[in-house]
Amino acid sequence: SIDIGALRSVGPIAFAIAVSGTMLPIALGSVYMSACGYGVMAGVAAGTSLSSTSIGMATKVLQTLGELSSPLGNLVCVAAMVDDVLSLVILAVVSNLDGDGAG
Repeated sequence: SIDIGALRSVGPIAFAIAVSGTMLPIALGSVYMSACGYGVMAGVAAGTSLSSTSIGMATKVLQTLGELSSPLGNLVCVAAMVDDVLSLVILAVVSNLDGDGAG
């Protein structure tokens, strides 16, 4: 069962972790792709594709260790979910912007 109160208690911290876990790969991907001679959009797309997490693997490992319902397990799961959603939204925006520029 899911304890919504426990998930809410880690929400702000999980959100901060997820945002940094999304933005850091985007920034590094942009720097790397720019250094290789590609444009900013290519760098953002590369970084975004590297920023998504594997929520399935994380939950299975936490479940195996018996830590899924612990405060750390809640933090990891919420951060991974938010990170994945942010990554998908950013990737959708980038692909839409890139499609508009190419056409």
